Amino acid sequence: MSKVKSIKPDRILIVDDDPDLLEVLQERFEQSDWKVDTANDGLKGLDIVNGKEFDVILSDIEMPQLNGIQFLSEIRGSEKNAGTVVVLMSGAFNQKDVNELLGYELGTFIEKPFSAEKILSLIEDALKRRSELQSQLESSEVDSANKRFKVIGED
Repeated sequence: MSKVKSIKPDRILIVDDDPDLLEVLQERFEQSDWKVDTANDGLKGLDIVNGKEFDVILSDIEMPQLNGIQFLSEIRGSEKNAGTVVVLMSGAFNQKDVNELLGYELGTFIEKPFSAEKILSLIEDALKRRSELQSQLESSEVDSANKRFKVIGED
């Protein structure tokens, strides 16, 4: 089995209030044969998450109804989504938001705008990290510092 197939997610949820970005991201992930669900705000995203399991959730921070940090807090309260990789994105990089995210496990932050290649690479890295953590959990050698949020900006 190739390295990419072993970490490629089966299902991704994209939550953003920008319909153009939702469409572009959905098309790009579907081109890579990922099963994609979308929501245009955090509340709709929660409804979807409550009915399905996801390998990756890609969510904007600034949204109506329920922002990305509140959305993350809600889904992390569910055992079903404990191992889901969450990538939060925002066009307005805010250190306060990043500081709030640092306590969440298996997550990443990326600044908008970003390239399709950048987000795909970031998700692949996050899934590799999740796989490594699962191996560590199985061997009871968990280093909690490796599970914390990682902040990524466009190079």
